Amino acid sequence: MTLPKDPIKREEYLRKLKELGKLRAQDSVWRANQKAGSQKRSKNPLWKANHTAGARKMAQDPVWQANHNTMVRKLAADPNWQKTNKLMREEMYQDPIWQAKHRSSVQKLAMDQNWKDNNRKSREKMYRDPIWKSNQKLGSQKRSITDEWLLKNMEASVGGFCIQNITYRDPPVYCEFWCPDLWHRIDEAQNYQSILSGKTKSENICRDGKTRALSRHHVYWQPRACCEWDEDIGGYYAWIETGTKKHPNKVKYYIKGDPNKFVLLTASEHMIIRQDKLKWIKIFEELIETKLGGVCYLPKDVE
Repeated sequence: MTLPKDPIKREEYLRKLKELGKLRAQDSVWRANQKAGSQKRSKNPLWKANHTAGARKMAQDPVWQANHNTMVRKLAADPNWQKTNKLMREEMYQDPIWQAKHRSSVQKLAMDQNWKDNNRKSREKMYRDPIWKSNQKLGSQKRSITDEWLLKNMEASVGGFCIQNITYRDPPVYCEFWCPDLWHRIDEAQNYQSILSGKTKSENICRDGKTRALSRHHVYWQPRACCEWDEDIGGYYAWIETGTKKHPNKVKYYIKGDPNKFVLLTASEHMIIRQDKLKWIKIFEELIETKLGGVCYLPKDVE
């Protein structure tokens, strides 16, 4: 049936067509047939060639581009669509079959010289676009006002967290004795060497190729671990983040003895220990006892 010319009839026809599409989409048999048909067509070289040519021709049409951009902006502003799209992506990313196919596809593309040339030209064109530059600048300015972004950016540049390398607008509340005097006593107790590799400052080469002082890592990842006291067991504890930013998961870890334990690490080692924090906590606790004799920093009266 052709689209009616009368505006009212056309609107009614499109509404019914949309309702029919929703009903079909709920039919599992229809979806299975559609999927089988799509897979069969996609294997036909002639159909693939015609489809590609048609898509390229359509993408060059200014009217289609304007309509497409309007639709994308409208969808992006819809909270329901955002939520549904996010759930679908998360489900897809966790699918091992999709992961294998995606990895294979990326590897195949990376070896295609034509794809690499087109990708490079596309990036160069994008970088010259004044609108893109303006949006990037606004996005960077918006992100840079948050301490979370500042911390992550600094961590990436120095190869790990190191409090003395970061300037906070609103500093986190650290224990009052976290100061250069304690840093010196940590270095002295551990002989200025990494507890894992024995490397010194001269061997601690960061991503930028420069050498920096070893990171003084708090074993329990807490700025004030010593202040969390559990009355029920009469001991200290720390909340350890074992998940990700998208899927946070904090575990309550009970601390034996002094809650302030520190180890010296190189920049690369500091990145490695983020992968399994609970495992590395136990490793560091054991190393402090066996390798350092239970002393990871000297008392104040020792020079």
